[in-house]
Amino acid sequence: MKRHSELSKGPQAKRPRSDDPNGASSDPFRMSLQRKASRICVDALDDSGFIKAKVHMKWPWLHERANVILEVMEDTKSKLFGVTFAGPCSRFFNAISLNLELGDILLLSLENASAESVAVCRPNDLPLKLTYEHGVRMKFLSKKTPPTTGMTVDFWADQAKKKAAPKARVGENAPLRRDWFSTPDPEADAEVNNEEPPPGTSDLKKTPPAALQSPTVTTMSPRTVEHPVTAELLRGHSGQPPAPPPKLNPGQMSKKAAKRARRSKEREAKKARKLDPLALPQAQEEVEEGRPRADTLRHGNLPGTSSGDAPNPAAPRNASPLPKPVPSAPQHPESASQSPPEAVQWKGGTPAHAGASQKASQTSEDIGSAELEAGCVVPGGLTYTPLSNLRADRKVVNVIGIVAAIAPLSKTQTQDWSRKVTLVDPFNIDPGDTTRGFVVTCFTKAQQENVPDVDVGNVIVLGRVTISEWRGTHNGTCASNKDWSWSIYEPKTGRVSHSKQRFLSAYNSPQEWHPVKQQYCLHLGNWWQEKVDARMQQKVGGDNISFSVPVNKTQRTHRLIQDASPEAPPSGYFDCTVEILHAHPSKTLNVYCVYVTDYTANENLPIVDGSWCPPALCNMVLKMEAWHDAAMYAETDMKQGDFFSLPNTRIKRDSSGYYEGSVTESCRFEKLDEDVLEESPHLAELLNRKSKWIEDTEAAGHDMFPHQGFSKAIPNKYFSCTVQLLSISAKEDCTYIYVTDYTARDDLAPVHIDRNLMRAIGVNRIVKMALFDEQRTVMENLKIGDYLSIKSVRLKPFRRGVDGNLAGHISGNERLICKLQHENTRNKDLVNLLQRKKEIEQDLEAKQLVVATTGAAMSGAGTSGAASLREHAAEPKALLQPWKTTSASKLVMSNETGTLLRPISIKKVLAYGRDPCHFRIIARVVDFWPKDPSNCVGLYCTHCKESVLAEDKDCPTCDSIVRSTFHFWLKLEDEHDDIMNVGVESACTLLSGLEAAKLREDEDTYHEFRKRLASVVGDLMDKDEAKGNENMPCHTPWLDITVLSGTSLSGVREYVFLDHTVLQDYV
Repeated sequence: MKRHSELSKGPQAKRPRSDDPNGASSDPFRMSLQRKASRICVDALDDSGFIKAKVHMKWPWLHERANVILEVMEDTKSKLFGVTFAGPCSRFFNAISLNLELGDILLLSLENASAESVAVCRPNDLPLKLTYEHGVRMKFLSKKTPPTTGMTVDFWADQAKKKAAPKARVGENAPLRRDWFSTPDPEADAEVNNEEPPPGTSDLKKTPPAALQSPTVTTMSPRTVEHPVTAELLRGHSGQPPAPPPKLNPGQMSKKAAKRARRSKEREAKKARKLDPLALPQAQEEVEEGRPRADTLRHGNLPGTSSGDAPNPAAPRNASPLPKPVPSAPQHPESASQSPPEAVQWKGGTPAHAGASQKASQTSEDIGSAELEAGCVVPGGLTYTPLSNLRADRKVVNVIGIVAAIAPLSKTQTQDWSRKVTLVDPFNIDPGDTTRGFVVTCFTKAQQENVPDVDVGNVIVLGRVTISEWRGTHNGTCASNKDWSWSIYEPKTGRVSHSKQRFLSAYNSPQEWHPVKQQYCLHLGNWWQEKVDARMQQKVGGDNISFSVPVNKTQRTHRLIQDASPEAPPSGYFDCTVEILHAHPSKTLNVYCVYVTDYTANENLPIVDGSWCPPALCNMVLKMEAWHDAAMYAETDMKQGDFFSLPNTRIKRDSSGYYEGSVTESCRFEKLDEDVLEESPHLAELLNRKSKWIEDTEAAGHDMFPHQGFSKAIPNKYFSCTVQLLSISAKEDCTYIYVTDYTARDDLAPVHIDRNLMRAIGVNRIVKMALFDEQRTVMENLKIGDYLSIKSVRLKPFRRGVDGNLAGHISGNERLICKLQHENTRNKDLVNLLQRKKEIEQDLEAKQLVVATTGAAMSGAGTSGAASLREHAAEPKALLQPWKTTSASKLVMSNETGTLLRPISIKKVLAYGRDPCHFRIIARVVDFWPKDPSNCVGLYCTHCKESVLAEDKDCPTCDSIVRSTFHFWLKLEDEHDDIMNVGVESACTLLSGLEAAKLREDEDTYHEFRKRLASVVGDLMDKDEAKGNENMPCHTPWLDITVLSGTSLSGVREYVFLDHTVLQDYV
């Protein structure tokens, strides 16, 4: 009868043939079941399907919930949706130490998933969220850590194995129990170790059963329990004694079996404390249960035994005290077992019985590194884990190692004393790379003597060290609020010292060590001495050298921005010394953006185009995001121009693939002083690079912000300029100012300010600027007409999608706008602006003289003279409509700027001797005629340009067609009580859009004319219509009027009303 081997994991089922349809249908990830994530939002959730996705983003576990963002490709487009793993999924991932990493590609089953619709905020987001609360099944097509492909993770399969495991081990309902060939059942409370074998004992698996000296074969494989070689199998093949069966987990055994196992552990713990008083009480759930048992060690290395004798656990172990390892002649190896146990007297000094025979009996040849095991196991007590086997999943361990490097004693922010110690042993040191080592940081809140004061080359024993993974490396921590201990053995002197923390006295007496621990420390000391001797022989000459291993090779180091990258160990973290260029709040809560440089360029940095960044520095700026406490520190303490040391900075890629930095620990920030360079060599190097950068920039002729006129400015490029302020308009979110430097360009944004300004300067010379942030407050101390120097401004489209339409933009918290004194002749840019302003004034005067010369040929007097001026009065048709602006701003502008038409008195207008000419006066209407508005229309001949009586239909002189036109008179009076008469005709802006021919026939035209006329004559119309009331008070508004003068052929001077603006608040 053929039976299964006890080593087999169960009945072997036949593999389905490749063409077996039933076998094919059992694969939950076959291609026919693949679904689209976008269809889940439309169709119902298919439990039998799966989705192919890539991990796009993840968050840490919180309250047994993990959130990830998965990316799927559908129709050549990338889509994102969220997935949440909760409850049993969380515990399952922790049990198998599964972590989803960015970039992992997986097939995610939809079984037992729940879908819900969510709001989306980005175009490529799907309105979908999947939640797994009862289990999950996935298959990794590609996984980064550990690198693997094809790995399947199945929650339900794992649960089924756990339920079936107790029955298979206890033997319930097992058909082999009724077979007399079956192997006898093991005891339920026996224990098997599933820990990974030490590197030095890897040859046990290759040893034939007949040569095994230990009754149990131990293996160490994370999260994998291998079946042990049972007693029947060994007896049937080699006659060796039986090995204990595997230990059942509490959830897999009955209540009685679990109770017996728990009591067995308590008894073992009591025995361990009796055998090794140094050991602190350790909870089995904190220290790994899978440690090698005492009876699994190679007994040839134990004191008091030889390689041919099996150890007797009941017999006491004999060990020699630890003498000073002095090279001597080889002795017989058995002499090490001749000393009685009473010789072990470690009291912190030289051993009392360290005789010459004992020193000679323990040489490096007898107990050197050739026979040194990985780690140390005290029989029935503690396990000292090899340094090469330390992983983050081992929460609390005990370690022994050689001190390869030690950091100075320092204090933390919480006033704890701390010290970093780097440990090595033969199995974690790389002979070709001496930068490898295991770093342990020791803390204490009590006296600083509680932190070990150790030298390089000493052996240190640390109890209850917490292992954690931090930024890609495994490190150890002895926290100040935890119970931990240390002991130091000095190989050169044989001295032993212990920690003096008070909490140790309640558990053990540190001065007593187990012989196995003594022997292992002596092994390490001899091994280190061999390494030192080997280095001495390789060095030419007899100089003393120190063999020390620095900190772990993946330790964070100081780097320049040009050398930083996310791939640089450890995980992109580095220290840097930088200068602060700019800072502003981020749109993300509790984040502050800081822009820094160390004057080195990196090709992966984006090109920065900011008002605070010189063009020559645009490829040397690193954007950093300060989070939480660091954000508050950056906002209050980091100013432009400051130098900082920023330890623990991480560099990563942004959404566009460019490098950006991230800092979170403000307690490590240090502001550097330029006057104390001897304490910061990195700052001295940065200042040297900055000086060289300035010299190179000046040599190349690149100004930080070149001074340019608006006509030569390049859009979207920063520059400096000198301007004159024309107008200010304050809004809620920004302030608009209108400036000019008297240079023209045709692609400026349209402006809407005083008409006379635009007519005198030209709309193509007036630039609209938007001020933000602190720049708005600067305008509170400025007034219209001031000359300004503006630094770091750029012209960009005021509205997107419109060609040209350029306006200025100024923002930031730095002072970029400064007022200039126009008397300052040393400012060349201001002198050039005043020169351009003078040229425009002269050009305007020249145009007025041309108009005056042209008007000298006009003839006619009275009504005929006014008619002769019609062609010249037609010029205001090209002017813009008047805008209602305050008189204060108009008067200030006209009084302080010579480029505009300045208001003058009527007396000066009448005394001016040249015609024709434009004048600007401030006056009000005191009378008008004709009194009847319907009579303000007259006829004139289109051929001879003469006035025609109203009853004539044709010109009596030439029989030509006559045409209707507005024609009436206004009497003006200024503040000096001077009087002048001006004629009003159709060409003025007051009558723009009205047809004179319809005034008497169309009622709407008549009412519109009365309304416009009343705006300038005020109450005069009502006074004339109220006959018999001559003493009625009249109120007429003050007007800003432009008039044109001319001389008729009869030599009479006449004036034509061209334009006006009502000054409502002028007194």
